Amino acid sequence: MVPESQLGTSAAAELTLTGDTIDSARALELGIVSRIVPPDRLLDEARDIAARIVRHPMHSIRLNTRLLREAGRLDLPATLELAAAMQAIVQQTQDQYEAVAAAIEKREPHYQGKMSR
Repeated sequence: MVPESQLGTSAAAELTLTGDTIDSARALELGIVSRIVPPDRLLDEARDIAARIVRHPMHSIRLNTRLLREAGRLDLPATLELAAAMQAIVQQTQDQYEAVAAAIEKREPHYQGKMSR
């Protein structure tokens, strides 16, 4: 397994510049894919992952996606600062209050996607 610190630019450069093809095991090892799924299970697996994602508030999904994208361009202190700012935004949404209420009431949350109270 390739250590996480070696992933990124060097692996991308090697694959891009050599034109080498890799199998699914190597793609998993490099972190290009998150799992290997038999072809007959691929659509079901993708739907399962999508269903698990959309159970969360849309604002959180958007901000997490942005943070993951930006983290590759930023150093650690800047990434942590951005993560803290995004967390502060999410904590002010109606969905955050709904998540807390649902946890206290031991029920599934019903997110509305509204930014503030």
